[in-house]
Amino acid sequence: MNPPVPRAAHSPGGAQTRSSARITRRVREYDGNNDNQPVRAVRADYTVTVPDSSLPETFAPAQARYQVRFDFGSAGLRRLADADIIVWVDALPEAGSLPSLDDVAPTSAIILGALTTRSAVADWILRRQVELGRRLSIALVAAGFEDGFASHDLLAAGAIIEALADRGIDFTSPEAAVAGAAYAGLRQASGHLFTASVVGQNVRRKLSIEPVKAASQIDSQSEVVVLRESPIETAALAE
Repeated sequence: MNPPVPRAAHSPGGAQTRSSARITRRVREYDGNNDNQPVRAVRADYTVTVPDSSLPETFAPAQARYQVRFDFGSAGLRRLADADIIVWVDALPEAGSLPSLDDVAPTSAIILGALTTRSAVADWILRRQVELGRRLSIALVAAGFEDGFASHDLLAAGAIIEALADRGIDFTSPEAAVAGAAYAGLRQASGHLFTASVVGQNVRRKLSIEPVKAASQIDSQSEVVVLRESPIETAALAE
């Protein structure tokens, strides 16, 4: 039998705090000669850490110690919203939408990324970093499918992460490293993975296979779409 879930401890002011609660369950101890005969009940103590439910969703460090970060969907965008540059990765935009800029820090620059602009995005970021003369934090956020996982966006984000690493921007979070490794291992199969994915099949059914094939072409475009420039960075470049 599993131990009961304890209530979180409360501070004198009534607000919940991160704490440890000690709970007890009763465990039956059996005679080795008769499995059905309980001998006695014993006490077993468990220490459980109870998180503070009053803390905001973005309380977690959110990969802040790393230069290159990765997450999924609108929730991931909020978690990484304070990065200097945010790359919204929607590899099949017919199936997705643009992010809400309200979720992003007003000082962040926001650009679009895809498998087709892998190198162009990495070059844009490197150029901006050189121009400003300091290390910039970069958050790649995969749009996902219905705000959940989408393999094609994971591959596209991983492609950009690998391109950044090739340019020396390689202090990546574990999440970003996994995405980059996924692309590195599956690069040769990216065309098939795009067309066979759930979103790829949806686009094929609603439109045709051509947009999916076009979206799976690595480095087929050189123009980076900038949704918003950082006012701080823009002012610094103008000086």
